[in-house]
Amino acid sequence: MASASYNLLGSAVALRRRSSGLSPYFGAFCAGCALFFASGVLLNFADVKFFLGMDWGLAFILLALGELFFRGWLWDKLGGALSLVLFLLVFLFGYQMLFAVEIPRLLFFLLVYGALMSFLRVREDGWTCALAAIAYFGIALGAKSEPYFQTIALQLFLLSVPLYFRMRWKGLAGALGDFGIKREGLLRNVLFGVLATFAIMLALIGVSLALYLLHYGNDLGGVREKIDSFPQFVVLMAFTLTPFAEEIFFRGLLFPILGALASSLVFAASHYQYGSIFEIGAAFFVAYFWCWLYKKTGSLIPSIVSHALFNLISLSLAGRVGLG
Repeated sequence: MASASYNLLGSAVALRRRSSGLSPYFGAFCAGCALFFASGVLLNFADVKFFLGMDWGLAFILLALGELFFRGWLWDKLGGALSLVLFLLVFLFGYQMLFAVEIPRLLFFLLVYGALMSFLRVREDGWTCALAAIAYFGIALGAKSEPYFQTIALQLFLLSVPLYFRMRWKGLAGALGDFGIKREGLLRNVLFGVLATFAIMLALIGVSLALYLLHYGNDLGGVREKIDSFPQFVVLMAFTLTPFAEEIFFRGLLFPILGALASSLVFAASHYQYGSIFEIGAAFFVAYFWCWLYKKTGSLIPSIVSHALFNLISLSLAGRVGLG
């Protein structure tokens, strides 16, 4: 009876994976991105610097073999909990010898690493965890050659997370359809997005004018300097990949969970690096408006179009994009 139940469960898991064939790859990339950013915050990329000092092919193999051992063979033999404990013990000792970082920071990083990989192993398999480790190092390689590559990784992460969790029982087209991104009503939704952009621009112009008349002005000078420092591919992303990724993450994923107010505050906080109160306030306003637009239309297409046009117009006014 137990054997039959196990086989039935295995068949159900296999069926789920076949129904959403891209799901493991999205999951591996999500985990790889998360580990890359966790490494920077917690270890100052000490582990990345070590692996980059090795032969890259060997580093890929070692990372993949480590996951196949702990999340593959050992997981099957001892179970998830014990394999995670052994992973923490082995890597805590080994990483401390190699990187000489503080034990609490190292332990926290390894807990994040082990938890992410264990979560992925529960949903997928050991090979997916190995692919996540390879993605982790691949992103580090890209960031080494181009510092702004981490911007690409962040946008792809924002895009991948909601799609991964929506693809449990469906393919990519079905996951996008959950966000209203489909052919039906496409022209209408695009038109809504264009009209929304004009409304947003008029509102912000009105606020700027009011501040000027009240002798407050704004603090967008630092924003202009920040935009001028961006390489051209980041400027291009700002009205292509970024609107798509951020709308799916902030409006598609966070808005239904946190609500319009909280998700808009998170979106506004993500603009703190520009060092402008006006920019943060404008980000909150447009985010709240795009939440309303998504709720009214049932599709992310209007907010994606509006986000892309808003960024394009802003970059044009800053002199980074020519529209004529």
